[in-house]
Amino acid sequence: QNYSTPIERVRAGFQQAYGRAPTKAEMESTAKFFRAFAKDRSPETMQLTMATFCQGLISSAEFRYLF
Repeated sequence: QNYSTPIERVRAGFQQAYGRAPTKAEMESTAKFFRAFAKDRSPETMQLTMATFCQGLISSAEFRYLF
């Protein structure tokens, strides 16, 4: 699948990592992270931001206890 927007990618990340959609609070926290981390919105920065977000998902306690 092609996830064209950051929001679609974030939702897909939660679904793939945790098997569920993100909560409203998680989406708000993620949006705050993206605003702070990817200020210039260049493709390279957005790619690094998404990679950092994904690392956060798989290093969380929730992920560790799923598997």
